[in-house]
Amino acid sequence: MQQTDIILIDSESTAIDAISEICGPLVAGIDSAMDEASAIEQLARKHYGIAIVDVSICDSSGFKLYDYILKAHKSTRVLLRCRQTEVMEAISATRNGCFAFFQLTSMQVQLPHLVQAAAQIDQRRADYP
Repeated sequence: MQQTDIILIDSESTAIDAISEICGPLVAGIDSAMDEASAIEQLARKHYGIAIVDVSICDSSGFKLYDYILKAHKSTRVLLRCRQTEVMEAISATRNGCFAFFQLTSMQVQLPHLVQAAAQIDQRRADYP
């Protein structure tokens, strides 16, 4: 599991800090981006086994960052961070290929399990290229 890298894509630095604290011991490295353009640039330079994306960072023009990741970086598992009001959108995204979703209020318990499961999939991908 320690070979998997995560990219955190979130507009809230406090959320990035909290998620990093939980995920840090579980993975090889964590990078972050606070907007779509920075995230796409980083994704082009490096393989990330896991992308944790704030649902609300997606722009209003209809471009969904998680859709981009699912299509352009097929081996990256996408975990969505959502607020209570965004749960239905997150559920829909998981039906369309996102790995899972979580809320900040439950991430202490839920996130480590999700990251470990996604990292195991990434490790199997690395073992069998």
